[in-house]
Amino acid sequence: MFVRCPTEEDDRKYISKVEFELHPTFNDRIVTVKRFPFSLKRVGWGSFNIPIKIFFNRKIIDNKPIELNHILNFSLDGSTKYTELKLKFLR
Repeated sequence: MFVRCPTEEDDRKYISKVEFELHPTFNDRIVTVKRFPFSLKRVGWGSFNIPIKIFFNRKIIDNKPIELNHILNFSLDGSTKYTELKLKFLR
């Protein structure tokens, strides 16, 4: 799974880190990714909710971290879910 902006340049500029909270059956349940690409790969089965917390570059974006929930389903052929966020930029 991954968190992306419209461009790689935006990823590097606006996002400072992303926290993924995995199912309790995984070792190291909370995984923090501090560099682009903000992605995580694991092997598992079934489906479960993954809370995701996105932290922003505070010099550019005046937002507290945003928390999202993503349903991860290992039994499907794969799909992508897009969530549009509105951010408050500093001037």
